[in-house]
Amino acid sequence: MISLFKSHKFLEFSSSANRIDKRKDWYFENQTLFVVEKLSGLVFTRRFQGSFDLSEAAPNNLTLSDIRDAFGEWMAVCSTRGPGEEQHVVFSDFFGLAPVYYSFIPGRGIIISDSYSGVASAYQSRIGQISLNEPNYLSLLPNWIGVYLAASCQENTMSNEVKLLLPTEALVITSSSVRIIDRMSLSSASGIEDPEALIERGIEESTSMLAYLSQSTEMEKRIRLSGGNDSRMALSLLAAAGVTQEFRVQTTDPRPIESPAAREMLEKDMRIADELRRRYGMAWATPYSGKRIRLSFDETIRSYCDYQSQLSPEFFTQSPVRLMPDEPILTMVGAGGEIMRQAAAASYIPDEVFGSVAQAEALPPNEQIQRIVDWSLQRLAIPASLKAVSHAYLKSAFERAGGASLRERLTNFNFLTSYRCHFGNSRLFTALNQPQISVLNNAYFVKASQCMSIEDRANDQFTRKLLEKTDPKLLDVVFENESTTKNVSSPAAVNPRLNAWIPEYDNATSSQPRVTDLSVKSGPTRQWRTLFDPKQQGQTYLSEGFDEIERLTDHSTDANWREFHDRLLEHGRVGSLHLNWLVFKTACALEGFYPQNAEQVFLDSDVSPRDSSLKGEVNVSDVIRDGWNDADLIRMQPQAVASGRLVMVSLQPQMAASNSYEYAAYLMENGRRLYSQGYQDQPNFIFEVDNLDGRNLSIIGFARRRPSARPHIVRDVPVKIQGSAALD
Repeated sequence: MISLFKSHKFLEFSSSANRIDKRKDWYFENQTLFVVEKLSGLVFTRRFQGSFDLSEAAPNNLTLSDIRDAFGEWMAVCSTRGPGEEQHVVFSDFFGLAPVYYSFIPGRGIIISDSYSGVASAYQSRIGQISLNEPNYLSLLPNWIGVYLAASCQENTMSNEVKLLLPTEALVITSSSVRIIDRMSLSSASGIEDPEALIERGIEESTSMLAYLSQSTEMEKRIRLSGGNDSRMALSLLAAAGVTQEFRVQTTDPRPIESPAAREMLEKDMRIADELRRRYGMAWATPYSGKRIRLSFDETIRSYCDYQSQLSPEFFTQSPVRLMPDEPILTMVGAGGEIMRQAAAASYIPDEVFGSVAQAEALPPNEQIQRIVDWSLQRLAIPASLKAVSHAYLKSAFERAGGASLRERLTNFNFLTSYRCHFGNSRLFTALNQPQISVLNNAYFVKASQCMSIEDRANDQFTRKLLEKTDPKLLDVVFENESTTKNVSSPAAVNPRLNAWIPEYDNATSSQPRVTDLSVKSGPTRQWRTLFDPKQQGQTYLSEGFDEIERLTDHSTDANWREFHDRLLEHGRVGSLHLNWLVFKTACALEGFYPQNAEQVFLDSDVSPRDSSLKGEVNVSDVIRDGWNDADLIRMQPQAVASGRLVMVSLQPQMAASNSYEYAAYLMENGRRLYSQGYQDQPNFIFEVDNLDGRNLSIIGFARRRPSARPHIVRDVPVKIQGSAALD
């Protein structure tokens, strides 16, 4: 099934805690006691790999110690049960590329999801309407400095009630407490302080995972190679694992590029990539056959929000077409290397704001932050009456980033904000049959860089050490950046000839792939697929969206919001603000008021009867849909009758092939499961309850294809108790 749209899920944990405690010194005595109960996203380890969904059971016999340093883009829930209080640990991959979204409700518990809509939908069904995070909205919506300051600030989303778990954090939940602990404390890298030892251990982890991947998958494999730092480090790890021959090289052809500056940079990338390819005897990637999918303007927003909501500002609506290869293609990317050095902003911001790094470091930290925030606000299309709100907000964000120097602070800020926004797109590409992985997203490499001075990191010493330990011959070719060439390459490094790459590249890519248009079934957006004008539709979307936000927001500021929005519309029309960024950030704000429907999932992923009841209410929603073409996976018209001590249920599936399905059901009370009946051939169930008077009961129905497929769920069907009433 095409999964361009995400199916939103959430978990709820009951807890009497009235606040979230932060305890960075809290450690687990034995991580093997914590069983992995839920995984979501793309996971690669030396033992297993795959794409997972929160509604599925995690692979058997996995513990926290098996998953803590896994590569990929994922979140996990691990639990320990036994004598004493149950504990649950919730965390994501080490870079936070698949972030954990959560909402803490004092005295009641915490809602967890792998998507913003998952939490927002659950919150609205339990507590009520969420509110706009005005400082975040005012600061991020008009920001055109670039990805560095355009992403969600650390843990904030566009709503006050929903937070992002930082990549440096993990949640520990019990029935009486909720804690945030240091994510590094879960990693086996936490006990090592020597950079050399950490790099060597990181190489071992990466090459072991690559060796397992080589043996366990027959997918076509590619590496995205350029003349830069990061892709060469990724290539060095392929070489150390002995698997370069299994990967084809993919590089952007510079010739169609219109911008002279961009074309010049890409030409250098191509020359260097070709030289590296030749040295390892690797082939160019060839065009693939596949399907072409056309989306409407609204569908492009929905698809991107589903996977990147509140996270990435880089929303592109220039084309409604998505290409999906017939067979999956695994692509190795160089994401992660910037964290091992220093963020690019740590170079250009000191120069632009202070004149030089030396002049910046001579100032007290408070003055450094003050001047950077002032510089940022000069570039925001914000009325003067609103600048004080943004000033306090951005100042707090920079202060909390931490760091012994300005360059460290700017690099930390990048790690907590724009880094995961820029690279956290593997799940979306996986939906298009093109999973991605970076071998640099490695806890040992991060810890090694943190143990190095910022000067060594800025001078590319991490890169040099890694290449020396994996394959020193990679030092014999220049980099696209002259500074990196000076810091890393050998004195006699080769600078490849200008057009040497063209003959072999053209020969490899000359074939015309077979691309077929995927037919689109009828649906509410079908008529709009023939019209795709991102500028016109984007401006209309903004105008209507701003009106809706003003209507729904009880403003905590006295500023003129109409003036603010009118100014943004004008900037969007003349092009001084990137229209697509405005559209996506506005969509993120609107998503809080109108989140996609979400379903609750439980830690026991099967539906066999249990004695204990799980806590948490169930979201009210329509029948589950596949999202992409708006066609029901399975239609049901459930009926329930409550009489005496009995609740009689019929799920009433409406489908031609109903005999290929099997069914199960939960009886819920105020979100707590009272009873469950496991899978059976017939969609009819009877539950016996001691006393039905005045009780708030509901049914959750499950259906799955035989044998043992993932269930589709009909959520929260209320049971009418007054008399013997059937469902409407």
